[in-house]
Amino acid sequence: MAAEDIGGIYTTKQPGYDDTADIQAALKLFLYGAEGTPPATLAQVSGGIAQHLKSIRQDLTTVDERGIGSDYLTSTEIENLASPTDGFIAMDSTSTGGSIITTYATALYQNDAPTENLVDGMVWVDKDASPRRAYIYNDATDTWDIVDNIQSVVDASGDIIYGTGNDLIARLPIGLEGQLLTVSSGLPSWQDNQQKSWVQKSSGTLSGSSISVSGLNGEKLFVVLHDWSHDDATDSAMLSINFNNNTGPNYINTGGLLTASALHSPAFNDSSTHDITIYVDLANTSSILKPVSTIADNSSGQYFGYFRDTTPISSIQITLSPLGQFDNGTYQVWSYE
Repeated sequence: MAAEDIGGIYTTKQPGYDDTADIQAALKLFLYGAEGTPPATLAQVSGGIAQHLKSIRQDLTTVDERGIGSDYLTSTEIENLASPTDGFIAMDSTSTGGSIITTYATALYQNDAPTENLVDGMVWVDKDASPRRAYIYNDATDTWDIVDNIQSVVDASGDIIYGTGNDLIARLPIGLEGQLLTVSSGLPSWQDNQQKSWVQKSSGTLSGSSISVSGLNGEKLFVVLHDWSHDDATDSAMLSINFNNNTGPNYINTGGLLTASALHSPAFNDSSTHDITIYVDLANTSSILKPVSTIADNSSGQYFGYFRDTTPISSIQITLSPLGQFDNGTYQVWSYE
């Protein structure tokens, strides 16, 4: 009789399907793994049910000897276990269990900030914000803190945000009035405007016998007297020009190296109106002659003079001399700075 394995996890034998039915032979194969007379020790036969049962008993004996398993013990008994085997499981029969903590979703994508089931560290993405904004819930302050918000860098109106490196930003506060934005050491910065321009320092109506303008610090001065006249047609009138209220012999008028107490325009012997422009070049840094002054009127050409003083000019005085008062007209004083 042919013997075939039943299959499965055990190689138990059975008669071949093509063999004549013989119940005794079949039982011998099933029980002992072979035909013929059973051996003295049934479990010695490989492939029989007896051998498989013996293997199971040996496995159970091994588990018992090693002590691997589990037990239902009190906490005191667990603490007093003597050398428990690695892997032993003990269940505390006296434990009452801990509180149940429910953890909700860690990220939400919606229009409004969540108000229920909040967990520290929860992420909320504002769905209707443009661009999208992400927030993290701070349990300590009960607030939604915006994540990596460039708006939080802005501190005041006029602040400029610029990059200092890869994914790094910094804030440049607004500069002072008139400053220019430039680059210094590869970064933006505010600098004073070094480009000079004409600035009106004073203007008004001519009256009395003189005008005086202070606070000058530019490289050039430009004075305009428009439609002016003097009230005494019988007397000659000249424009006397002084700097820094200096009336000493520090001036050289047109016509020679004659010292004078002021620079003078030509005389005007009538009461008609005149336009006078006075140009002063403060950039002339000659050690003796400073600056060059040009006086031009609308009828008599140009006249030149020099101020022999190296002191920086901070004010100018224009006076009708030797007599007379300004009858009408306007004036403007411009400084290039």
